[in-house]
Amino acid sequence: MNVKLPDSPSAELASSSRSPWHPSIFFNPQRLAETIALTPTLGPILVWALLSWWVHEPQWMSRLVIRLVDSHLYAVPTFLQGLLRHALPWLLGFALIAVIFHYLYRGTEKPRLSLEARWLAVSSLWGIILCIAGTLRGLSELGNFTPNPIDTPLDALSNHPPLLALKIGCYGLSIGLIVWLSAHIEAVPLQAPTSQGRLSTLALALGVVVGVSGAALTVQRDWSLIRPLQTSDLAPDFNLRNLERGDRVTLETWSESGGLTLIDFWATWCQPCLVAMPQIEAIHRDYRNDNVRVLSVNIERDDIQTVRKFLENNPMPFEVWIDDDRMAARYDVSLYPTFVLLEDKRVVGIYEGLPGLVGAKREIEAWVNRQRH
Repeated sequence: MNVKLPDSPSAELASSSRSPWHPSIFFNPQRLAETIALTPTLGPILVWALLSWWVHEPQWMSRLVIRLVDSHLYAVPTFLQGLLRHALPWLLGFALIAVIFHYLYRGTEKPRLSLEARWLAVSSLWGIILCIAGTLRGLSELGNFTPNPIDTPLDALSNHPPLLALKIGCYGLSIGLIVWLSAHIEAVPLQAPTSQGRLSTLALALGVVVGVSGAALTVQRDWSLIRPLQTSDLAPDFNLRNLERGDRVTLETWSESGGLTLIDFWATWCQPCLVAMPQIEAIHRDYRNDNVRVLSVNIERDDIQTVRKFLENNPMPFEVWIDDDRMAARYDVSLYPTFVLLEDKRVVGIYEGLPGLVGAKREIEAWVNRQRH
């Protein structure tokens, strides 16, 4: 990359116009970082973060996209939970790099960037990890590496030294390039890319294409495992144990009464679950004569005594069932509380997190009104 160094960086910055945006900057990490240093913005970083997340964890990302489309706003808590799990450690790492260079360059002739601008510029170098790790994922899929080094944790690769070395080398090279480029961010207007710059852009673009293609192959191969439960699906079967009596109930026997069922997946350690309980009890009280039933499913199958003690202090007007049959896993529950509405044996609504209870109540009210009229 050719950078025109002004005699006075601050004066040049003050008088220069903004560097024009062009899609090519997303495939040229140095140009992207320097452009963001000039005009700090979160937009390109979020684009990179989401694309990187999909390339690194295509199964998880695909499931969330399906759930967001299917459940709309009420799946947002799960989406944010996954985004923070993937993005937060890297963003904190980029912040550390930015702080180090920010204080190293204090009082030097290097162009002075605010700490925020430097952090955003360093964070935009996320694309380095995307390109290199994406290329490794693509090669793993095309070469049928078993296990896949991107999806497999380091400890599980201990019996596969070549793949372990590939994974460590991949992320080590990525971090090394990020640190090196972070030391060379120049907040000055950028010249048009040279032929060498265009070649680098093409190489990185190819890395992204290979990575995205590899992620698509992963999704296609594992689609039956990736696809989450959706509305209009037939409900997966279950075999739950009654907390008090010890007898069991299956989907077949539960659905014999017909009507609408609100399944509440909860735990005693889940504070949002406890906040939702008075509203669940109100639904039971207000609509039990309208053939609306509550299936209360506690997931603490290994701590029954804690559940018993909790219910002694907080009695419920309906029975509680223990999930010793991994029902929550078959219903694709990843956030508590999760509410699933069944009409007979068919799923009519999936609502995740405490905000999801709002959607569940609206659907119940609409269903009851249709039955009454």
